[in-house]
Amino acid sequence: MKQLKFFAWLLAASLCLSACGGDDDSEDSEVGISDSEVGISKLKTNGYEYVDLGLSVYWATRNVGAYSSMSSGDLFAFGETTVKDDYTSYNYIGGDADVVKVKWGGDWRLPTRDELEELVAKCSWSIREVDRKDFLTAEGPNGNTIDFPFYSYLDDDGFQVGYMGWYWSSTSYTSTQAYCLRFSSSDGTVSAGTNEKYWGFLVRGVITNPNYIPSYNDVGNGGSSSGGGSSSGGGSSSGGGSAPEFTDFSFTATRTSITVKFYTDVKATSATIKYGTSSPTKSTSASIANKQISATITGLKSGETYYVVCTAKNEYGSTKSDTYRVGTLY
Repeated sequence: MKQLKFFAWLLAASLCLSACGGDDDSEDSEVGISDSEVGISKLKTNGYEYVDLGLSVYWATRNVGAYSSMSSGDLFAFGETTVKDDYTSYNYIGGDADVVKVKWGGDWRLPTRDELEELVAKCSWSIREVDRKDFLTAEGPNGNTIDFPFYSYLDDDGFQVGYMGWYWSSTSYTSTQAYCLRFSSSDGTVSAGTNEKYWGFLVRGVITNPNYIPSYNDVGNGGSSSGGGSSSGGGSSSGGGSAPEFTDFSFTATRTSITVKFYTDVKATSATIKYGTSSPTKSTSASIANKQISATITGLKSGETYYVVCTAKNEYGSTKSDTYRVGTLY
C-alpha cells in the first residue's frame, strides 16, 4: 500500500511538471530567475552556476531541467537520461549513465553517496516558503547557502498532503536500489538513504572542489580523532582481536530531535554517545545492532547546532570517534 501511495504522488508530481513546465521550467529560459542565496559568491562553469559550501564538492545552484533555484526541474530514473510520463518497474531501462554529465557536460556530475552524506551531516538545514512553495536551505560550514526545492505529492484521494524532495546520487546500493537524498516538509526530516532505481527523482550536479583539504572528521572517512583510538590496554591482543574502529557516520534531523548512526568494522559490546551545543558533554543511551551504534536524541532546540561523539568498546579495548557537527531543522 505504501508503494502504491508513493507511486501515486510521484506520478502526479511528474505529470504536473511535464504539463506545467513549458518555457517556465526550461533551462534555456531566463524568465523569473530568482537568486535566493543573497550575497553569496557564485561561480559558473560550462554555463551553470555553483556555490562553494566549504565541502569536498561545489554544489550547483539549480536542478537539471530547472531554470532557477526556485524551479524543481526534471525527474529521472537512476542511470537514465530521459524524462518519462510515468516511472514504473515495467518501463525502467536502467544503465550507469550520469545524467548530470550527459546534460551539462564539462566537469559536472552526480554526487556520490559520501558527498550526499557529507551535505546532510555538515550543513545546517531550514525550511522556508517563497511564493507558496516550500524550499529546503542548506547552510554550509563556511556560511554559504543553496536551496533545494520540493515537489508536491498527493494522497490516494488526490489531495495534496505535503512536499517531498528526493535527489539521486551516483552510487548503487543493490541491483534494484541506489543511494539518494530525502527530505519532507510534513515531518521535517533530512536524510541520506536508498530507494528503488526506477523511481523518477530530481538531480543536482556537483563539481570536485580542488581546494578542499580532507579532515579526520569528514563523514565516511573512518579515521579516529586526535585523542581517540584504542585506550591503554586496547588494540590488538595475543588472540588476534582488535577494538572497534569507526568506518562511517550518518544522521537524520527533525526540528526537535536528531538520530545519529555510527558504523564500526567489528561489533562493539557497549557504547556511549555524547552530545552538546558547544562540546559533547551530555550522555544518551545507545543501541547496538551488529556493526551499527545508534541513538535518537530528543528534546532539542530547533535551528540549533550540536556536536556528537561516540565511544565504542569490546573485550580488546575502546575507540573514540571523531566529533561531528549536526543540526536540527528550523
